[in-house]
Parts: sequence; C-alpha cells; structure tokens
Amino acid sequence: MAASLGCTVKVLRMIPVGECAWTDEIDETAHSGKLWVAEAFVKPEVNGPQDPGLSAQHHHVAQPLSQITLDDSTSASEQLRVSLTGATMSGKSSLLGSLSTATLDNGRGKSRLSLLKHRHEIASGMTSSVTQELIGYTESSHESGHVNVINYASGNVDSWNDVHAACQSGRLVFLSDSAGHPRYRRTTVRGLMGWAPHWTLLCVPADNDEDTSGRVGSTPSSGEVLGAAAADVDLSEAHLELCLKLELPLIVVVTKLDLASKNGIKKTLSKLLTFLKKAGRKPIIIPDSSTTVTEDDLAVIPLSDLELVRAKATDELLHDPLLVPIVLTSALSGMGIRKLHAILHEISIPPAATPTQGGDATQPGSLPSSKSNTPISTLYHVEDVWKLNSNEDTTPENPEISIVSGHLDYGTLHLGDELLLGPYPVGNIAATALAAEDGSDSSGSPVAPLRPGAAGAAPTSRSFPGALYKNFTLPYHRASSRTPKQHEWRRVRITSMRNLRLPVRTLFPGQVGSLGVLPLDNNNNTKLTSNVASAAVLSSSTSSSRGVAAAAAAAAALQGRIRKGMVLVRPIGGNDTPPQSCRAFVARFVGEGVRNLIVGSLAVTYIASVRASAKIIAIAIDDGAGKQKAHKKSAESKMKNDDDDAFGFAFDESEEGEDNEEVSSGEADDVGKNDGGDDEENTLVTFQFVATREFIRVGTQVLVMEGGRRQREVADRSERSVVGLEGFAGKVVEWFG
Repeated sequence: MAASLGCTVKVLRMIPVGECAWTDEIDETAHSGKLWVAEAFVKPEVNGPQDPGLSAQHHHVAQPLSQITLDDSTSASEQLRVSLTGATMSGKSSLLGSLSTATLDNGRGKSRLSLLKHRHEIASGMTSSVTQELIGYTESSHESGHVNVINYASGNVDSWNDVHAACQSGRLVFLSDSAGHPRYRRTTVRGLMGWAPHWTLLCVPADNDEDTSGRVGSTPSSGEVLGAAAADVDLSEAHLELCLKLELPLIVVVTKLDLASKNGIKKTLSKLLTFLKKAGRKPIIIPDSSTTVTEDDLAVIPLSDLELVRAKATDELLHDPLLVPIVLTSALSGMGIRKLHAILHEISIPPAATPTQGGDATQPGSLPSSKSNTPISTLYHVEDVWKLNSNEDTTPENPEISIVSGHLDYGTLHLGDELLLGPYPVGNIAATALAAEDGSDSSGSPVAPLRPGAAGAAPTSRSFPGALYKNFTLPYHRASSRTPKQHEWRRVRITSMRNLRLPVRTLFPGQVGSLGVLPLDNNNNTKLTSNVASAAVLSSSTSSSRGVAAAAAAAAALQGRIRKGMVLVRPIGGNDTPPQSCRAFVARFVGEGVRNLIVGSLAVTYIASVRASAKIIAIAIDDGAGKQKAHKKSAESKMKNDDDDAFGFAFDESEEGEDNEEVSSGEADDVGKNDGGDDEENTLVTFQFVATREFIRVGTQVLVMEGGRRQREVADRSERSVVGLEGFAGKVVEWFG
C-alpha cells in the first residue's frame, strides 16, 4: 500500500507479542510462528526509486537507527513547563481540570475527574501522585487579536498528539500537578525540584483564613488534616515559604473565590502581600472584572485580557524578576481562568541552558587534577523509569529496553544516538545488595527483608541497600582508585523518542521527552555482574551458601537497575572517557539556621532529579578564607575515631593507605558565595551520600530536609514541623569523587 502511494517504509523496531498459525491460500500449507508488532516510519519518496539492495536494508530490523533520515528542523512551538503546588484541598486539580478541559467545576470535583489516577484519589479528593497535562495556544485566524486555547474541549483533540498538531507555530504549556498533603511531601518536593519547571503556580484557597465548614468544596482546616496538634499551622504558608526558599519564579493563584466572603478574601490577600514583601518579592494583583463566564468563553483569550496581562505583569517581569503576579480564580464560576490563560500565554520562557551556563562544560570537580574531567556536550536528567519487558522475556530478537522520561538540560539528542547512562552502583555499594531481594521497582519503596535466620536478614530499602549493615561501611575514596568508571557508566542507544508523547526524531535543549534506551555493553555487564558476585562472597564470608547465592543475584539485579536521578551524557568530541560521579559534596547555605543540624545525622537531599539520603559530615562558618580543608579534615578525624557508629557510614581509610590529602579537594569554588547578600553569614555543610554515587554539578541548587529522628531535644521545635516541608536551600560549591 505504501508503494502505491509513492512512499517508502522503514521498520524501526519489532517486538513479539505471541504465537500465531495460518494456512497458505495457494497450496494450503499450515504455518506457525511468532506474532510481531512493528513500529514503522512511512514517508513520501522524493529521490526517485530506491536501489534494490538499499531497499532490502531498509526492511532489515537490525538497520542502525542513525541512518534514518528525518527532518531535524527545530521545533516551531515554544514549550513552557509549569508546576502546580499548594496545600491539600486548595483546588489545584480542579484548576488544572478547568485549564485542560474547559470544564467548570460543580463544587464536588467534576472538573478534575479526568485527571485522577487512583480510586482512592476519587474517594478522598486528595491527589497522591503527579498528574501531567498539556495545553496549547495559537493565534486566531481572524484579525481580532484573540488567542485560541487548545485543550480537550477543542474540536478534534483527543490526545496530546492532537494538541501538537493544532499548535505547530504556537505555544505548548506542560502542566504538572502534585500532591499537597504532608503524607505525600516527597511527591510535592519532586514536583518543585524535578522536571526543572520554568514557573510555579502556588494555589492558595480564598477561604484559607475563615471557617467555611459545611459548604460544598470548603477547605479543611489544618486541624482536620493533621490533627489537633497542628491546629494553628498554616499549610499554604508552609508551601509558600518553601517556594521562596527555592527562589522559584512564582505566580500565586487564589482559588475558591466563590466560597470566601469579602472579609475572608481581604484577610487572605493581606497575609499573602505581607509574606511576599517580607521575603523581598513584589506582589501585583491582576484584576478581573468579569462576573459570569461560560465554558465556551474559556476556549478563547480576548485581546483585552492579553493587553492587561502584558501591561501589569509580563512587561514588568522582564525588568524585575522579583515580581509575583496574583490571580483571583474560581473553577466554579470561571472567574480569572481566562486571565490565567493569558499569563501562561504571555509569560516569558527562560533560555535553555548551555554547557557553560550549566556549571561548566567540563563538569568541574574539586581537585585541580579533576578539572580535566570529560567535557560534557549533552545532559539529560532521568525523572521516571519503566521497563518495556522483563528480564525473563529478553532474547536477541527481543532485547531488554527501558523507557526513561525526563528533560534535556542542554545539548541535542537524535534517534539512534549512543550515550553514557549512569552512575550505576558499583563496588561495595553494589555488594550491599545482599540485603535486597530482586523484583522491586525503582521508586524507592521498601522491599521485603530476608527470612529470619537467613544470611544477611535485616530491614533494608531498595533505594538505600545495606543501610543498616555495619560490615558494609562505605569508605570515602576517589572513584578512580577502586571503582572503574566504565562500570559506573553504561553505553546505551536511543531506540525511540517522544517529545511530550509526540514521536520525534530529535529532542532539543529545554524539552521534556521519553526515550527508549537499549544497553550496548552486554559483555561488560556480564563481567561486572561476576565481579559484584565475587564482592558479595568476600563481604559475607560467614554466610551460608544460600545467602551468598541470594546476594549475588541481588547484586546483579542492582547493577542493571536504572533509577531516578541518573543522567544521560555525551562526552564532547566522541570521547569514550566517562564523567566522574561524586560520593560527597559541600553546599553553601545563607544564614545560621542550617547549623541546627547534627553532625553525624542523616538528611534527605534533593539536587535536580536526585533524591538521596546523605550523612552530615561537617558544618563550618564560611568566612571566605578557604578554610574548608581544615574543617573537613577535622570531620574525617572525628568520624574515624567514632566507634559507636551504628550505621557504618563514616569515612574509612582507603585500603591502599592513601593519604587523606589526596582525598581532600582543596578550596571551594566561588559559586554562590554571596548569594545571600552581605548582611547574613553563610554556612558550609559537607554531606556524604549513604548508598549511592550521584552526578551533580557545582552551582546546582540543593534542598536538604532532616531525615529520621533528631538526636537532640525538640522542645523548642515549632509546631509547623508537622508539615514536613521544613528544609534548607543552598548551592553546591564543591564535590568529591
């Protein structure tokens, strides 16, 4: 059929899905075989008839994907990433439903029904997962100056691909909704730190400061959400404070305007204005004189709204980034929804990062010698991971392919490109997989411990294997001394690519995309698995043979597991030398609040797409004189002499007896040295990752939250701590391999 239309067909990949049998119509011969599903690319033939040999090559499954010729022109549509955050029951999902479906709410969650993923979310009304939607904007064909909103209410739009087709020269807005209940605070923080949103919409209910109980859709009080102990806690204020700490480009959306009285709205706005001004921001309220809005009205942004937003907000933001627009909305009456559409259409998109803007093209470390690390031309952050098939179904015809989703920080990705994926756990870190059983997912959920009495029985976690094993102390050493970097990084090939669910040939800087990756270093993987199994045997010399076998299997599974927080990188100039991951880092924080942390305790760190447990090694005042080496050496001495370290995470002496000065990395860089101004004293804190090695860059923002139980008196702790969003935001100034 393709030939009759003057087209050529190129098979991209084939996957067997079952068995089938058929009878030849000519000689009635019975046949049987595998049933295949193929992904093919059909395009018009513009260069005349193909050579027969070349045509046969096109139909060969093993054809290199890099030979597929597609148009590599830059995407014509702007792509804006926006994250929604706010307290539980603040109307985030209802607002997103009205934006993406042009449906007005009925007070009982009608507009958000299409967004909820789980049955318990529908029953409770609380979102527990990240929901993502895509809307678009395109100029009206008339000369009225209006802008059309492209969403599921538009004609012939049933999927994201239809939104792409309708906005080829317009703007696409990628909206991510997150959970607001403190129970799901990890999802909340990931929504702010991951995916690198350009702007954040903070939803604050208009009835936040008055009692509207008994009315349909009213916002529950903090006491109803967290219990009587938190009756005086303001959840919306906690979310606002976190956004300000992270210095996020912010838009405040006051929701549920139909439920609040005039006095209630006045109290809410007065509180918002006071808090924002105290933080050094400049709030500005976007007025809305509309009284009644129908669902049909939500399909178009009138020119008057566009001009108002340009005059009040977007033009001012170009000159003053501290400006915070405030929009009053109601998903029930539709008030303010078109103003919010106008802001999303007019707001500026920050330029995509470049290797020099993203820290340094050479991914700088701390040692002077590490300045010669592999230069990086492409950096892709992994935010989510799926398996296309299980290990048992892997065959040469059906290879193991993983699907990773994330955003491209800088560089360009093409279908068929070969890159490095990592860092994978290796060495002693992989040997701690003795405590984990195979079959867990990569989300960090706890796995079942081994049977009581079995070798290595102890509670553990898939994210942090071996965390409670003193025998598995993770020594602090350079990656090059005992950890071959080629084992930390695996070469993979991109077999499929989608940009916001649209199949594409190229992913450009700043875009969100999903990639199918196929591992290419199977031989190295086999050798590495053998090494890991040997390490597990050496680490469990007192274990039974059954425990050793389980450890080897678990270690092998850990080696091949792709997890959130990994990165895809391409060395500059085709260099095969992988970049170096880090085991510890130093962050600079403004003020003295971070000094309340306890040296030796655990904390949860968020750095870009990385969420990892880390141990606090040292805390020191940043006097600007480069005295970090001294406080780091004292910390190493303290940890080395601590015989009561129940967790075994302390810095150990290297097996080769390396001098500590080799591990020391010298003075900190000047990145973010004066971020907090001259009126506040900065603090330097050294962290060591507990069970992983991570790829981080100097200058990247870090959020630190206390993990586990505090080891000091908590009588002076504020009741606000029950929210779980208290943390310290700083910048990475140094890291150690």
